[in-house]
Amino acid sequence: MTHPVDDWLKQYMTPFLKNAGFKKQGRSYLRDMADGGEQRILVQKLNYPVLPEVEFRINLVSAPKIFLEVRKNRPFSSGLGLWWGPLVCPQEFRGWLNNDDWIFDASDAVMAASLGAHMEEKLKETYLPLLDQLADPALFEEELRRPVWQLPGKPHPAALGLTIRQQRQSDEVYPLLREAQSQHPQWSDWPDLWAYLESLDHPPHSAEAVPVPAVTDDEEEVGFSFTGSLVICKTDKSLGEIEALTSRDEGLEGTSSLPGGWQLGQYYGEDIEREIADVLVDLVAETGSPAMSGFVWDSECVLVSAYSEQAGLWRACLDREAGTRMLQEECDEDINDMYLPADQAAERAVKWAEEAGLEPIAQDLHDVFHADKGEGQADKLFFDLTFALGIQTRH
Repeated sequence: MTHPVDDWLKQYMTPFLKNAGFKKQGRSYLRDMADGGEQRILVQKLNYPVLPEVEFRINLVSAPKIFLEVRKNRPFSSGLGLWWGPLVCPQEFRGWLNNDDWIFDASDAVMAASLGAHMEEKLKETYLPLLDQLADPALFEEELRRPVWQLPGKPHPAALGLTIRQQRQSDEVYPLLREAQSQHPQWSDWPDLWAYLESLDHPPHSAEAVPVPAVTDDEEEVGFSFTGSLVICKTDKSLGEIEALTSRDEGLEGTSSLPGGWQLGQYYGEDIEREIADVLVDLVAETGSPAMSGFVWDSECVLVSAYSEQAGLWRACLDREAGTRMLQEECDEDINDMYLPADQAAERAVKWAEEAGLEPIAQDLHDVFHADKGEGQADKLFFDLTFALGIQTRH
């Protein structure tokens, strides 16, 4: 059974956005920009089980090429762009806990049609003209000279500086970036940003950067939560050509190439997770190598599933405390009935990695399965797991 939001998107959003130059990619829509950047309309945070009420969120992102380059090894997300903003929900469809969440009764055709009309009106009158502005390189020469960014939405200050650097090839970017870093030290991309600029400039300016302090509980990076699957496998094919994945989901939302021929694919929603055991078995049969998935649940915890021919299927949870709470509250399930304890998970992960021809770090695996990353940070634990498994290495 398809998710009701998929049916709704196909009927009410896809034709309209196709005429505006967007192409559908999974549950999202993509449009290329003249500078090589991207604009995306992301459909996120689908609830599960899905009936009768359907809850989802739509974010709009405009990311110039230079910002994509800085974050090229990270999955595309709503916080990636120079500008992002939610498509604001009208009162009658607004979620109880978050005004950016859309809720409607999937069994009510009249309500679905009304929602489609509201959505098209907002896109046509407000958001598509704004995205058209952001796609025009001439905008920045005028807009970035102003002391305050005057477009609606939430641009990242570092992205403004990067755009100035790209547009003007001017050193005036560096004081702006240092000031932005002092005001937003918790942003995790600062090291990548300075390294990227260092690769462009001689002499490098990174020595003047403000040191990046550790993130405290009171200053965690603010961003949208993410619900979806991060799938890792080793293959020479494009993930878009892997039948084990394409047969369960309309398409990839983002990909990353990892060392040694490993690839990571990002899928929004629950389509992959619903059939995760069969997905992994088919994926291993198709690629001939062990495979793993991390279902990121509202960025609060990660439900890890892994399969290899010798070690078989095993499941574990990253940020187990959050996972225990969410499984109990949302599904009335006991985590111990479904997911291995942390110590056993670390042991199975070692065997999985060794079967994959990797060199895992046992202590790091122990640490990551025992870690509590904090509210809204669980997806980062999955990337820590890739290092502990030996898929990625720290230099």
